[in-house]
Amino acid sequence: MVLGRGSWKLRIRTIKNHTEVPIVLPVDIYREKSFAMAEGLQECEKRSARDSSMMITLPAGGEWGPWIDGHLYTAKRPQVWYWAISDCENNYFATSPGRIRFEFIATQPDGSEFSAERSGVQWILLLQVLVFGAFSCHFYTACRRFVRSAESLHPLVITLACIIALQALVLLFEVLHMWRYAYNGYGLKALDVISQMLSVGDEVIVTSLLILIASGYTLLQSDLGDLDIVIPIVFMVAIIHILIVGFGKVKDDASYKFYENEGVAGYLLSVMRLCLLAWFLWAINRTGKQASPKLKYFLNKFSAVGILYFLSYPMLIISTDLWPPHYRYKVMLIGDFAVKLGVFMWLTTLFLTRGDYFQVSTLNSSFLPGGLRPGWNGFIRYVSLPCMDFVTSALEVIGVNLHKDEREGRWKFDIDPLRLSGTVAGFGLAFAVMNRLEGHRASTPAATTTGSLRGVPFSSFWKQLKDSQVNEIAFIPSVDGTMPPMLRYRSATGEASQEALTVALPGCSEMVADEAMKKGIRCYTSTEADASLAMLQMMADLIGWTASLAGFLILYRMYSGDGVNGPFGAKKTPTASTTKNVTKFSDVAGHEQTKVELREIVQYLRDPQSFSSLGARPPLGVLLEGPSGVGKTLLGRATAGEANDIPFLYASGSEFVEVYVGQGAKRVREVFAQARAVSPCILFIDELDAIGSRNFRGGDGQEYTQTINQLLIEMDGISDRDGVVVMAATNRFDGLDSSLTRPGRFDRCIHVSLPDAAAREQCFIIHGKKLKLGGDVDNKALAAETEGMTGADIEHILNQAALVAARNKESCVSQGRILESCEKLRAERREREERQRVKEGQHGEIPFDQWAAQTFLNLAKNNQKDSPEVD
Repeated sequence: MVLGRGSWKLRIRTIKNHTEVPIVLPVDIYREKSFAMAEGLQECEKRSARDSSMMITLPAGGEWGPWIDGHLYTAKRPQVWYWAISDCENNYFATSPGRIRFEFIATQPDGSEFSAERSGVQWILLLQVLVFGAFSCHFYTACRRFVRSAESLHPLVITLACIIALQALVLLFEVLHMWRYAYNGYGLKALDVISQMLSVGDEVIVTSLLILIASGYTLLQSDLGDLDIVIPIVFMVAIIHILIVGFGKVKDDASYKFYENEGVAGYLLSVMRLCLLAWFLWAINRTGKQASPKLKYFLNKFSAVGILYFLSYPMLIISTDLWPPHYRYKVMLIGDFAVKLGVFMWLTTLFLTRGDYFQVSTLNSSFLPGGLRPGWNGFIRYVSLPCMDFVTSALEVIGVNLHKDEREGRWKFDIDPLRLSGTVAGFGLAFAVMNRLEGHRASTPAATTTGSLRGVPFSSFWKQLKDSQVNEIAFIPSVDGTMPPMLRYRSATGEASQEALTVALPGCSEMVADEAMKKGIRCYTSTEADASLAMLQMMADLIGWTASLAGFLILYRMYSGDGVNGPFGAKKTPTASTTKNVTKFSDVAGHEQTKVELREIVQYLRDPQSFSSLGARPPLGVLLEGPSGVGKTLLGRATAGEANDIPFLYASGSEFVEVYVGQGAKRVREVFAQARAVSPCILFIDELDAIGSRNFRGGDGQEYTQTINQLLIEMDGISDRDGVVVMAATNRFDGLDSSLTRPGRFDRCIHVSLPDAAAREQCFIIHGKKLKLGGDVDNKALAAETEGMTGADIEHILNQAALVAARNKESCVSQGRILESCEKLRAERREREERQRVKEGQHGEIPFDQWAAQTFLNLAKNNQKDSPEVD
């Protein structure tokens, strides 16, 4: 789709003398899925080749400006003009030819500029600000109610408030940044600087520093005790991220590059951030034991949700057309956003009581009709966020790519094993840790005795304590320090004292200690713990950690070695055969006109200097189209054999596509890398329609789209010096995408037709050389009998005749055997066509000879029945 057709105003300025040379070049802007393509910058390329310290300025603006945020490239020298542009307002890049600045604007044919397209974006932003303000006010009222009900304001609550305030500030300035963009750069310049400082990339550093300060303060003010949880958590987080970074191929592959803008350094910084967050959550969990019961409950819940937060942090999403222009086709931390939203929703409803709600009268009724009701049901019922449009994107987060098959008219889904397994393993570990943190013991020990101790209910123990029938009490803290302690006491009933065991109810430990001090009963803290419970908890943790580590090791084996899909029965990367060819044009029967057109390719491969000396660009892409079996692949091999036996690389188009998104693009890159390594050569892609059909371009499948886009990029990247000629074959030329068949990709499309009588005779001669034929074989007569057949059919007929002759122990292959095989092939085709017609509900056509024979037999049977019997 052509978005803008006009000119770009270019100012070429050198860094040395700051001279400007205005140039107006014709440019066509095309929109292709998630990237944009610009053509017409060849003049800039020539100047960049002469001056390595050149700066190019293109004035900003235009309704298609945000769409240029993808990949910008031209047909020549992609290493110069290929960038991933992250921000259309701040576009400085250190490139291979020098430091270049890009700003985008286009002029219409009449000279006027494209106007900025706002289309109500400012009202969407205003609505977002109002919704965020409503949630903030609601959260403020809930926090005030919580603070008033608490006995004291713990310092960790202040730290938590600072973190939430920072996230709110980041969101606010991002919204203001979007607002400034909607008004085409007028005003709010100071906010632009602040929003750049608090952008998504810098937020990692700012939040990491804040968590580091909070963790240091917590360590100084609190007694952490043993580290039976934080050390395994930090260890597992570090192991998981090292596996992802080290073995997950976090390199230039966009499909599995978790942090496209930050790179590996930013990813390792995130590992540090997650470890600090785990330490911070553990500090909250440990220090919260001495707080009030409500604060304990609050901090326990926050710790559990926080574990989900850092385990879901690596999950990403790519925004679509439905997002505002500033966020289209951006890498977004959807896991981070989802957990933050969940925490925020939980905070706003945690301390609400029935009948208390925050009335919002300024918002549209489609968002908050009737106000925000208490509880989860009311919240979900009355807050109708526009999330249904992002269902497919949400599925991609967990590794499921949902797409609609236009040919079959139904929805299909592909599975990404790395992301799906990582999500399942991560959340499995998260729920295991949550179960460890929030494990609940029964308030009454088991009826059976543990060793020499008997279990009694807490009510019986309290009655004995009130009646002064207890001599001493030992407080046994829980293993993880979050649950009420167990009480081992010695009763004084009867002559012999007896030991018993009970569990204190939540919040009753202080009450038991106060009552014991009043009565002068000896109290002390025991370092013992329930050994069986500790062993069970340790075994559960060990199983969870081992399962997660084993899952990632399995993924590593799957994603290494024999391609990304590994040894699980998936297709391998197409391997190009670089064997020297001995096939010549003389080995191909017929197709004389096709050979004439291919000899130009042969001449280029033999002597490329003869083309470059005149400035001519040889055809680097040749498409052979025609019916199946006419010899398209054989013609490709013969072309390579004629050109001084250069390597012939073969790859089938069906081998590129896969159910896992991103694998086809990777295979395309690998095959073209092999071709460049052994150039000059011919790269032959058979069944091109498997990846180049236009039926897959309308949002049908992300895998097909990425594969064909990568093929287009690689073909644009083949320069005159590479010496790689791409040949392809298809029998569905009409269904190919127009971007493949245009000049510059496949410059020449050659139709390979069915062989004529002379060509069929040559086919019988060539294929009959390998067989022991009889003296009665007449190749000319056989060619006349095989009208409409291809070279592959003729080879099949001769092979079947040889098999029948060998089965009957004949000395040679006779003319009769060949004719029998020919008739058998025709009969099989007629039978297949008849079955197809019956399947489609059509009436089959009966040949006249079959109808006449069947009619004669029926008449003969009837006459035989009617004839009188002779005695």
